[in-house]
Amino acid sequence: MKPFVKWAGGKTQLLDKINEKLPKSINNYYEPFIGGGAVLFQYEFKNATISDINEELIYTYKCIKNDCNELIEEITKLDESHEKDPKEFYYSTRERYNEKIRNNEKSVELAAMFIYLNKHCFNGLYRVNSKGLFNVPFNQKKSGKSFDKDNLLEISKYLREQNILCQDFEKTCEKCKKDDFVFFDSPYAPLNDTSFESYTKEGFSKEEHERLASLFKKLTKKGVKCMLTNHNTEFIRELYKDFNIEVVQVKRMINSDSTKRVGEEVIITNYESNDDIQLINGDAFEILPRIKDKTIDMIFLDPPYFLSNNGITCSNGKQASVNKGKWDENFNFEQKVEFNKKWMIEAKRILKDTGTIWISGTYHNIYIIGYLLEQLGFKILNNITWEKRNPPPNLACRCFTHSTETIIWAKKNLTRNKHTFNYSLMKEMNNGKQMKDVFVGSLTSKSEKQYGKHPTQKPEYLLEKIILASTNKGDLVCDFMAGSFTTGVVCKKLNRKFIGIEKEKEFYEIGIKRMEAVNYGTQI
Repeated sequence: MKPFVKWAGGKTQLLDKINEKLPKSINNYYEPFIGGGAVLFQYEFKNATISDINEELIYTYKCIKNDCNELIEEITKLDESHEKDPKEFYYSTRERYNEKIRNNEKSVELAAMFIYLNKHCFNGLYRVNSKGLFNVPFNQKKSGKSFDKDNLLEISKYLREQNILCQDFEKTCEKCKKDDFVFFDSPYAPLNDTSFESYTKEGFSKEEHERLASLFKKLTKKGVKCMLTNHNTEFIRELYKDFNIEVVQVKRMINSDSTKRVGEEVIITNYESNDDIQLINGDAFEILPRIKDKTIDMIFLDPPYFLSNNGITCSNGKQASVNKGKWDENFNFEQKVEFNKKWMIEAKRILKDTGTIWISGTYHNIYIIGYLLEQLGFKILNNITWEKRNPPPNLACRCFTHSTETIIWAKKNLTRNKHTFNYSLMKEMNNGKQMKDVFVGSLTSKSEKQYGKHPTQKPEYLLEKIILASTNKGDLVCDFMAGSFTTGVVCKKLNRKFIGIEKEKEFYEIGIKRMEAVNYGTQI
């Protein structure tokens, strides 16, 4: 889901950073300044209470929740009329909207006009005059739909299970209890700390910010987890000096001067985020560039096998499709080369000169990976064979049963830099004998899939051996095709730091549950 309106201070561009700082577990979710709801719709929190003092905004949320089909019909009518004479229709609609405001008339039509005006006003800025009337000019665009029907229906379904209020932020938080989570995205303090007089007209004064800071402290004493965003100003930093403050770079979209659409904001929390474990739901190719050069001690990857080609296999004694999803669709040779080369270049950049990389796969992709590793300046250390004791039977009976996978272990091709290999530990784990490059064991147990199934989930014992062999306590491990986070689970148990990136939300959510179930400090 995505926001159905554009809103000043919307959090879309901060979602990745917010995700990094979210508490690992949340009982009830509260958002007293809901605005466009970017955070709410991104994470779809259960047991959510949202509120705002903007009556028209909250009424629109309630219409989406309770009268979505009728609302869609009304917005559609507005969009159709807009196409005939956009500018004239915009201003006539604005006048009709304000007339309803004057008369305190709440209707589905009002909510439809709210969404329409937000779409077609200048910069999506909701602003009212001293009389509370909407006064933002037309954005001069002649066309463009005001809404996404499928998105609006999805939001409606989600909101039916949530609580929507129109009230003061302090009242909204009265029922907050220990381990609840509150996200505060209030109107921002002005960049110039002396200009509160003009800002007050927007409805949130200096005194209101001080009241909010006082509430933040009260909730902290109750054990409520809080996160707050605002401009990076001396005033805000002073108000929250006793809490965790991180400065982040942002683009400001609502400013008449495009040269001023850059700046700094702060993300403030009253709890310690676990920086040793970072779990990110997103596209690896978009997120990897944010990781600094030569910071990762070890990379483990289980890339797509590219074998979803409508074939069949055996699962639990029954015939089953091998198709795993769009992420595993059957690429041709050129596509495989392009895909693997793209992530491999990033992997080499973020890997320390002393670091190593492990890549698991089958013949569908692993030989291309081996070729590219050498082409891009890696040195292959081992070609590990993982032999599965209980592979699925070969239904076609036209070749040998597939019972192995290949795991390539490689380092950068730098002769002077020594990589980590805990030889003595591996020998000890192998009854005093040198460990061979054949790892034998069963497929992933049912107990490791209790929170949900990933079709290519690796067993924990396999990752334990790999991580123990090539890292030390405190090392940073990265898996940017993390699946259900088996690598992260094992890192957490073995006191390694971990960055996990998974694109598919279904698998990411399974992984989160698995990570939450692991106790910190467990030794294996």
